[in-house]
This record gives sequence, C-alpha cells and structure tokens, in this order.
Amino acid sequence: MTSGEGVQETAERAGLISVRTGVLILLIASLMPLAAALRLDPAFPGDDALISLTYAKNLARGDGFIFNQPPAVLATTTPAFTLAVAGLTAVTGFEPTEVALWVSAVSWAALIWSFFVFREAFGLDLGQSVTVGCMLAAQGWVAHLSMEAYPFALILVLAAAMVWSQRWFLGGLAVGVLFLTRGEGVLFGVILGLVVVAGEIRLRSHGRSPTLIYVLGGALPILAWAAYALPTFGSILPATLAAKMAQVASGLWAPFPVRLFGEWLPGWGVGPWGMVSTALGYVLVGAGLVVIGLRRPRMAVFPVWGVAYAVGYTLLSVPGYTWYRLPVIFILTVIAGMGFEAVVRLVLGGRRPGGMRSVTVWALAVGVIVAAGWQTAGALRRPPTDYRGPAYLTVARWLNSDANPRQSVAFSEVGALGYYTDLAVVDLVGLVTPSMIPHILNRDFATGFWEIMPDYLIELEGSEFTRPIVENPLFLGSYSQEVIVDGPGDRSLTIYRRRSGPVGQY
Repeated sequence: MTSGEGVQETAERAGLISVRTGVLILLIASLMPLAAALRLDPAFPGDDALISLTYAKNLARGDGFIFNQPPAVLATTTPAFTLAVAGLTAVTGFEPTEVALWVSAVSWAALIWSFFVFREAFGLDLGQSVTVGCMLAAQGWVAHLSMEAYPFALILVLAAAMVWSQRWFLGGLAVGVLFLTRGEGVLFGVILGLVVVAGEIRLRSHGRSPTLIYVLGGALPILAWAAYALPTFGSILPATLAAKMAQVASGLWAPFPVRLFGEWLPGWGVGPWGMVSTALGYVLVGAGLVVIGLRRPRMAVFPVWGVAYAVGYTLLSVPGYTWYRLPVIFILTVIAGMGFEAVVRLVLGGRRPGGMRSVTVWALAVGVIVAAGWQTAGALRRPPTDYRGPAYLTVARWLNSDANPRQSVAFSEVGALGYYTDLAVVDLVGLVTPSMIPHILNRDFATGFWEIMPDYLIELEGSEFTRPIVENPLFLGSYSQEVIVDGPGDRSLTIYRRRSGPVGQY
C-alpha cells in the first residue's frame, strides 16, 4: 500500500467514524419524541386539536367528512393530517387521539433526521446537519404534539430537499400535500417555485420543463382534494378563515402580530435563564443567518418562508392562537442550529478533537444543547395537561347519557363535545358554525344562538359568549337548568336543556 493510499484510507475511516458518531447522536436525540409519546395522555390533546380529530373519528367509521351531523362544513384547517389519522385509525383500530399523537411524534423524530439524511441536497456538512437535528430535538412542542405542526414541518423540509435534489415532481407533490396540511404551505410552494424557475432560466434546460413538472406534481393532490371538496363543501379552503378574521375584528382576540412581537419572539430562547436565554438565542440566529448568506444559500428558503408566514398571517388579520407560533419557533431553531455549529467551529479554530481547549468547547456545546432542551425535558418530567380536559369530558359523558345524536348542543369550545359525543354542535365563536360569523363582528353571540335554538347550552361561568344568552328574560322560559359541574379553574359549567313545550320568541 502506497503512502497516498494509506492517507486516503485513513481519511475514509475518519469520515465513516464521524458519520457513525452523527448517527449515534441523532439516535439519542430521537429518544425525545419517543419519550414524549409514551408520557403524554392522548385523551385530551387540547380542544382545538379535537376539532380535526372529530372529523377523523367520523371518517374512520364511514360517516363521511362531517363534524358529527350534516350539513358538511370544513372546519379543520388540516385536511391532509385529518385524512391520514382517519386512515390509520381505520387500519389499526386505535383511537384517533392515539394515532394523532404517534403520527406527530414519528414526524418529530423524522424531522430530527431530515437535515442529516438530505445534507447533500441542502449543501450542509455533517456537523451542521447533526447540530440542527439536536436543536430540533431540544426545542420540542410537547404541548401540541397531537396537532399537525410536526408533520407540516417535516413535509416542508422534504419539499425543499426534493427541489434541491432536482426531483421536481416529488418536490411539487410534497408542496401540494403541504398546502393540504396547512394553508400557509402555499407560500413555501411559491418560494420553491421561484427557485425552480430561476434554475431553469440559468441552466437553459432543454426537453421537459422542470417548472412544468414541479407544477404538475403540486397540482395532483390539490386537484384530487378539489374533486371531493368542491361538491361537498363548496370550497377547497376551510370555512374557518372568515370566523378567525371576525374574531379579531370583534376586538376580543389578540391579533397575530401582537402576540408575535409582544410575546413569542421576546420569549424565545435557548435556555432557562430568562433574558440571557433570549439574547443567546438571537446571537446564534444572527450567526446562522451569516452562515446561510455566505456559505449555505440553499437553507435561505427557510428564513424567507418564515418572514412570508409572519407577513401573511399579519395581513390576513387572524388571531394569535398559541400554536401559530410553532412555525416561527421551527425556523428560529433551524437557523440557531446553523449558527451554533459555526460558533463551535470558530472557537475550535480547526483543531482536531483532543486537548483541553477542545474538551472545554465540546463540554460547553453539550451544555448549550441541554439548556436548549430544558423546557422540553421539563415537559416530559411533568407532562402538560389541559386544565379544561376533566370538566369537558364530564360534560360529554353527561350528554351521552341524557341526549340522543339527533339533538344539538351549543358552546364556545367545541372540540371535546364533537369528539366525545355524536351530537350536532353549535359553535358560538363560528369555527364550526358559519352562520354565527356575521354576529361575531358585533360581539353578538346571542342572536345566532336564538336563530338556531339548540337542544342544549353549556354555560361557562362568567363567559362573555354565554352570559348574554342566559341573561335574556326569555331564556329560562325556553330552557331548564339540568346540572352544574366543576369547570376549568374555579368556574362552573352549567348544562341547560331546551324545554319540550312552547318556547318564548326572541
């Protein structure tokens, strides 16, 4: 063996060991999603998550894409995730809540590996891909694990990886599914589309057009969904957007930018040290943006989409629902991972592993990763529980014993009622009941109620949604109080039933 061959063999062996080390690190990081799925109780993943899972429940048992009872209204913002959960529920026999939890956890684990697997497509080196994966494991969204946030983030990465790999059709196909997972996926599709068009112009491609292939891939799932959704719902888009815009216009919900700039961005960081964590987090984000701008331009599609996402939601004037921050956190985490790896590389100065300086730097690096996962680890030690869950499940059990599926119930949070009963549900804030939307603009939650006059009303003590209804002089002549249960916090929940005889006129 020549000396040159020996050097090459040594380099290959070192590279293999590095890859093996990266695989080991990511395997350890992947324990985070597994632990979360095993620790969480799937029974009440949150009232909003249960809206989509109500559709999945009905689809899995063959009742169609309905929220328990006709007419068909598309009140889930994630048709693709809903269909996936419904299909797996029908095949496995598990509860939709259990399926949703594991689909999200598996997507989280796959996201941790995604930049490592597709590092060549993104132009990343091994250290960058592993560091980003570790940061994605550390900054987990345990409280929202049964929602579509992790599947969406995973498909987002896969779509970009396919485009950068010049697999135009698969990239477009992923974008189509991304749009059906969350509507804001269309923004990422446009960004990737510009990348495809620019590449085609630069390379002056002959033969089949990459842009056309990309568009055809994206059109396939969207057209398939349109063929079903248009005759069923009259639209391929969820009916909830108008309700959300009305909620903000009413002044009772904080708009997206208010929470983004007043709460989410100032509260994000990479440790348990308050302002120090926030400052460190944004230093790493700044370093990551420099690395992306100078050395890894293919990663720029993620911060560009993050800005487009924030601008789009601001222009739409929708409420700042808590889970709307998750895409922002995802982008910040990816960029911070890029910056963190660059800082470690800079401090090491190209030195090989070994020596006191290297040991100290790597110990500090591990410490930062552990600190970044401090809140996630805390959520695993004490799994987050929704304080509304026990009360809402109690109400659902009572209704199941007293009502029949042909009857209806009104409330301002309808996920648990939809999932745990088969009643027709009247949503006082309009997400599931579009006829309420015109009244919400005027903070009028009573008129829509009296127009429908459901069989049951759930009153949350002190609620601005139900107080105008029960304080109407005609209410007690039309409805009788049936039971009072302990509600969320120190507030009671009262169940009223419509009287069977003649009722007062509103």
